[in-house]
Amino acid sequence: MKHTIWAITIALAAACTGAWAAYPDKPIRIIVPWPSGGAGDTAARIVADGLSQRLGQAVVVDNKPGANGIIGTQAALNAAPDGYTLYMGNGDTNVLNPQTYRKLPYDASRPFEPVAFIGRVPGVLVSRTGLGAGTGEELIRIAKARPGSITFASWASEAPFTLRY
Repeated sequence: MKHTIWAITIALAAACTGAWAAYPDKPIRIIVPWPSGGAGDTAARIVADGLSQRLGQAVVVDNKPGANGIIGTQAALNAAPDGYTLYMGNGDTNVLNPQTYRKLPYDASRPFEPVAFIGRVPGVLVSRTGLGAGTGEELIRIAKARPGSITFASWASEAPFTLRY
């Protein structure tokens, strides 16, 4: 984490080359497109604490949850590119949403400038014991054998869906 804090500090300073002597002269905001208490929020708070200590300026975590990260992502894309706003994006917000939603309220092709890799959160696939699926491949085989009979839910879904193969 120490190297991540330094990478972010250097990137913020480079983004504000015209204001070296004054930067940062106001609080820095980290937009997290997820609710408080989750992995992204926790990581952002650790980074914010380290940056605040190094820079001598407040670093505020600004949670903007909703719409599978779309609300926070839109807020980050609309922020002034002045080095005072960071965004804690991930694969859901930056890769899956543009592939999943037909129309987003922002231009998903506008790139973010990566500053640092903060961490990784593994995904988990579970099924009920009586289903008989011990692996992902077995689950797919069972779903194909029983079309429309297996439902699933995901943190990204608004309601359970039926697996269709």
